[in-house]
Amino acid sequence: MCRSCRKARRDYWNQWNKARQGITAPLTDDELLVELEHLRGSDDPDSIARRLGYSSGITLARRLYRMDQRDLARVFDRAGAAAA
Repeated sequence: MCRSCRKARRDYWNQWNKARQGITAPLTDDELLVELEHLRGSDDPDSIARRLGYSSGITLARRLYRMDQRDLARVFDRAGAAAA
């Protein structure tokens, strides 16, 4: 089997497994920010990541790193103000 066929097959099964688990598509940046605001009291990054459809806290951290830093700062500033 050629490399592109293997990749297409792997992508198909990855999508199928995600759909089976109820994860249909990655969240947009705005949706992710809203979900983070709802989960701001939780301490365990891996449980937060799994609730959002990521495999681990590291995967979620990579996604957050790629996001616009101003948006993240806004969310965490509001979280800090609410906790104070």
